[in-house]
Amino acid sequence: MSEPAIDLSPDRGNGRPTLWGKEERETVREAARKLKEKGVVSDVFVIPQHLVQLYGENDATAVRERIRLAAARHQSDAVLIVRGVSDVDSYVNPLSLLYGKIVGLWIVPGTHQESLFLVDATLWDVRNDFLYANFTAEGEGSTVRPEIYSDAADAVAIARRAAITSLADEIDSLALENEATAGVSKSAKVNANR
Repeated sequence: MSEPAIDLSPDRGNGRPTLWGKEERETVREAARKLKEKGVVSDVFVIPQHLVQLYGENDATAVRERIRLAAARHQSDAVLIVRGVSDVDSYVNPLSLLYGKIVGLWIVPGTHQESLFLVDATLWDVRNDFLYANFTAEGEGSTVRPEIYSDAADAVAIARRAAITSLADEIDSLALENEATAGVSKSAKVNANR
């Protein structure tokens, strides 16, 4: 495998699109660069979103096919597809009783937002749709704030950053496995289906 592409298309979690932030994109790129440093791949790049024309596709196979075609346009040998989904649990603590006093809404930290973010990354061969590797990671995040300032998106962002960092560690472990098995054939090294 020489040039994998990375697809970070928006995904839906809790009915909201998961838009990957600049820091999260860079974390995934850095993890993929480690694969390059260890000799698993020769180059890595992120597919520009305007080249992945999904047109509201919901079928996972059709979506993967469009992503593979976009990677093929860049003459990539493989594509790393990263998807995430989140869930949020919101509840109030006993301090929320002070919300009855209007000022309490602004100063009493009585609202909890807890989020779980699951991220899945799959490395596919662009030519024959062979699954080289599958990585799964999760992250948790929570906030405790006054009701007026409480936003589930903040807890999701914390959980998403934790999940992406964990995913990067998983990808890095493949690079380390590849380095440790330097004498094994290339197909056996990359076919580390997790």
